[in-house]
Amino acid sequence: MHNRGRKKSFYNHMVHKRHFYFKHTTLYTVNFYPNSKHNISWYLELDLTGNNNNFVSFYIWTTEENDTTEKDFELSMIAADGSPLIAHKETKCLFTNKKRGFSNFGSRNEIFEHRKEEFLRNDALTLRCKIWDSEMTENGHFLCSTYPVIHRANFVWTLKEFSTLTPQDEKNYICQNSNQQIH
Repeated sequence: MHNRGRKKSFYNHMVHKRHFYFKHTTLYTVNFYPNSKHNISWYLELDLTGNNNNFVSFYIWTTEENDTTEKDFELSMIAADGSPLIAHKETKCLFTNKKRGFSNFGSRNEIFEHRKEEFLRNDALTLRCKIWDSEMTENGHFLCSTYPVIHRANFVWTLKEFSTLTPQDEKNYICQNSNQQIH
């Protein structure tokens, strides 16, 4: 691949491995801003379902509606030493539709079963995005961590006159927690 211009690398640690076993999960990184003259925001998407249930998808998104500059990019999952375990590249891409990437980026079985010690070391999957853009003013690296959160609510209460309730009866209970009201 002929790499025109300066290179920006963005590393992201997707944490905690138990979330990777849910097939119908899509994870997004925080926005990052490579130092280009247009100050365009980017983020990564990892879709654990992929194009079908046997693959994960990996995409790079831009928030810019009208980005007309060509960019080369590489998306990869990397090992502890920084070498790519899986890497895919595209050249001379226009991000006019805001999203580019790979629907069959890597095999779920390879990532989460056969080579999980390599991919999920310390319960983290490390993703890397490299962008080559002739308009970037300097090389650079960005690091961040994404922690998926699963929201759960558990509660127990006594239902008065439970034995008299019928399937048509409707009772509303308001539960209050420290963050939000749940109905």
